[in-house]
Amino acid sequence: TFFVWAQTGALRGTVTDKPGKKILSFATVVVQGARQSAITNESGTFFFKDLTPGDYQVAAQIIGYQSTT
Repeated sequence: TFFVWAQTGALRGTVTDKPGKKILSFATVVVQGARQSAITNESGTFFFKDLTPGDYQVAAQIIGYQSTT
């Protein structure tokens, strides 16, 4: 008999403009190296689950703004 435990993590955040004053709804958020992407909701929030523990860069893009990681 074998028992296997998978350890995964999650990442949640909010996309705002650089001053942090304006929430950016419906932005595309990509976890680079994890092959996962999401669209922020109307509150600018995104959520990723089942991420392998590690270090990732997260990039956000939306029309009318310069992309940043």
